[in-house]
Amino acid sequence: MRNSTKTIAITISLFIIITLSAKAQDGFLDLLYGTPEDATKYSNSYFAPVFKGLGYGFNNGWYNTAKTHEQWGFDITISANLAFVPEADEFFTFRNEDYKVMQLENNPYAPTPTIFGPNEPGPMFQIPYDTLGTTLVLAEFEGIEGAGLKDEIGFNAIPSPIIQVGIGVFKNTDIKVRYIPDVSSTDKFDYSVWGIGIMHDIGQWIPGMKESPIDISIFGAYSSLKSDIYFDMDSNFPGVNQKISTGIKGWTLEALVSKKISVLTIMAGLGYNSAKTNFDLLGTYDVTYNYLPVPITYTDPIKLKTNESSMRITGGLRVQLAIVTIFSTYTFNGYNLLNAGFGVSIK
Repeated sequence: MRNSTKTIAITISLFIIITLSAKAQDGFLDLLYGTPEDATKYSNSYFAPVFKGLGYGFNNGWYNTAKTHEQWGFDITISANLAFVPEADEFFTFRNEDYKVMQLENNPYAPTPTIFGPNEPGPMFQIPYDTLGTTLVLAEFEGIEGAGLKDEIGFNAIPSPIIQVGIGVFKNTDIKVRYIPDVSSTDKFDYSVWGIGIMHDIGQWIPGMKESPIDISIFGAYSSLKSDIYFDMDSNFPGVNQKISTGIKGWTLEALVSKKISVLTIMAGLGYNSAKTNFDLLGTYDVTYNYLPVPITYTDPIKLKTNESSMRITGGLRVQLAIVTIFSTYTFNGYNLLNAGFGVSIK
């Protein structure tokens, strides 16, 4: 079971760890030439789609029916979310006027790939410095290329697999728990996820609903992800304790309704969710500029926070054969989400 949990955790982490680590080694740190302020602004635009997708993804996949368990009944499910990234988020517009020192080499503005853009070099940037009527170029570098995922598989989506346990406690109330203990790889990454949700049958309090074939519930959940990604020392930016630290905290509140017809359950949900993300580049970084005699050291240069929220509408189907369930839901959200999986459900 321990090995299985690790496999799932590493799968969840894969997109974040491989992509961010690769970018840290392949151009991401070049942003520091533009000072921490400029690097933070660029990073916020470049990584925004993955922050949105992971935030919405970890708020998803909590339920596949509005019917609660009997007391001490339980379910165990394994599912996967795909948060679909719209085409509009494959690029952002870089404008010179929005940045302090970082400037496009040839234009005042240009479309620039986000992490979900094509696997092609971004535009050329430079750090100009005017002195005594002369413009010196302190640094010159390419913008970060996209991951090129769309070219590889035909669409952009962010995966977030989930393992979850739910148990009926009292008064037709279920407690749902997600938990992956700290998973780490020496000098590479640390990763952990946990979440808790509560679903309560409100139909029992509505006169006449106890005999109704329709189940109505309210559901609320909170989840948290923490990840530290360490990368090899970049000879162009020497320093100590260099890592990327990411955290996501999300919550959702929804009203659910479902109806079971033989082995088939049809369900729908309406609610609201929110996700807060922090993304920090920590450690010290010695940045060497042309024409300057000594490097400039930046400490913890990037610290950004994002906050995404939206209404959500969910529809789905579940098939139950004895204690085995197979289910799929689709959610219209800030990013649309597909969830599918299987599990066992008793009582």
